[in-house]
Amino acid sequence: MDKILRPISDLKTPIIGMKILALCNHEVDQYYKEDGRLTNYGASAEGLSHVENGYHVLEYCEGHGETSDIDGRWIQWPNWWFQNGSNGEIAANPVLYMDLSPFINNAPPESEA
Repeated sequence: MDKILRPISDLKTPIIGMKILALCNHEVDQYYKEDGRLTNYGASAEGLSHVENGYHVLEYCEGHGETSDIDGRWIQWPNWWFQNGSNGEIAANPVLYMDLSPFINNAPPESEA
């Protein structure tokens, strides 16, 4: 399977709602940038759960913002990858991926019952 997966760094502009099959690894993200701010994954995983290391179907979700209950500051979360179907609650750190769009967009219609 790893021979058909590409490095996530090759995916320059993911689209909101895009689905991928990905090999995820929580430990490879340093969580903090050199300036002390959280990485995109760190910001997404902070306070939420994250997927286990291994293969997962992920969806690229739109970031959101809200006012902090603690000090009233505006907090902005970036667009990021989350477990498909988790409503942006289970963050993922993909390292290798395969775009599932060709399979999803060309899927035969479900039969009507």
